[in-house]
Amino acid sequence: MILHQIQPLRIEHPTDCWDLTLHEVEVGVLIFDVEHRAMLEHLRRLFEGVAEGRPQSQLRQALTRLVEISEQHFAHEEDYMRMLSYPAYRQHTDDHRALRTGLQIFMDELFAEGASAEHNRARVSAFFRTWLLEHILEHDRSLANFLVQKGIR
Repeated sequence: MILHQIQPLRIEHPTDCWDLTLHEVEVGVLIFDVEHRAMLEHLRRLFEGVAEGRPQSQLRQALTRLVEISEQHFAHEEDYMRMLSYPAYRQHTDDHRALRTGLQIFMDELFAEGASAEHNRARVSAFFRTWLLEHILEHDRSLANFLVQKGIR
């Protein structure tokens, strides 16, 4: 049962792929779409914070929240995959591990002493593209298609 319809939301400051609507990255499983929306919103806030030169404490807050939402999201996906014997479970969870590692490296580089705002904007954009284009659009859509076939929306 779908609790509410997710409305397309245009990301406000187009840079690289930031001008995609969140509708374009929906996978068709409500809980995942809501979590993706939250993760992408925190990435956007992080990018804006870096671009505007906001204090590191604000950037860390956005990043901490991104990590929390991501861990919750990964756990939800992995629960569904185990419960329904998803055939690509291993590959998908390997990708989650790689994203966790990438997120840690990303955080270390973002807050490295002497990192320029330009470098940090490029890092946030690259992380966004990797996460969005390589994970959500590929791995999560495949999982969602499998779940929809099993009657989960």
